[in-house]
Amino acid sequence: MNSPEGKALLGAIRAGENVMPEVELVPASTLRGADAAYDAKGGRILLSEALIGQDARLQGVLLEELGHHLDTQLGAGDAVGDEGQLFRLAMERGRLLSQPELQS
Repeated sequence: MNSPEGKALLGAIRAGENVMPEVELVPASTLRGADAAYDAKGGRILLSEALIGQDARLQGVLLEELGHHLDTQLGAGDAVGDEGQLFRLAMERGRLLSQPELQS
């Protein structure tokens, strides 16, 4: 991470600061059918209460929204594609994604 934002984020992590977003459970109707949303202005993840008890789905949704949070924190503007989905896929696969995977 060579950007000033990336260096600041790494510095905060090294200093033991909490860089994780707040997570708030909200009624499903609040999200209009979505499982979750990332509130960039508030720096928080909104999760549908409908996900309670659906652990595998909840894990994937949280990873995806965390990807949106990190993209925002790194400050380079909105990444091309669905950065949240790409982050989730990389975490689930335990590796960096290949160029074809990034473009699909």
